Amino acid sequence: MNCQESPLLQDGEYVNVSFAYSVAVTFELEGDSFYMELATLVDVMLLGHWMEMASVQGASRALEHLADLVPAIAHKQVNGQIEDVAVSSLTEGDRSLIRPGEQVPIAIMRGFYPKIKQP
Repeated sequence: MNCQESPLLQDGEYVNVSFAYSVAVTFELEGDSFYMELATLVDVMLLGHWMEMASVQGASRALEHLADLVPAIAHKQVNGQIEDVAVSSLTEGDRSLIRPGEQVPIAIMRGFYPKIKQP
């Protein structure tokens, strides 16, 4: 069984050990306490977690904005006429019109990309 410790668990161990040692030095052991190092360690960990969460939130917002670009309506050709239909109603073999400057609906992209022809 290959089990790895979580980085957060390791961080907690570092904080607990340095705090316990510093308290022991304060009351009975000989040596130097690590209170300043402990405060620095906690600050660096908090800064790292804050930066990580900020990047995750930024990536999530970027994906949401990307999803907003996907059109919900496709221009389906039926008997020579163009009908606006929901993209989810498109099936394989349907012909669709993509006007200049429009986004290609995702349903068309799935497996049909090589079949897109320009007039």
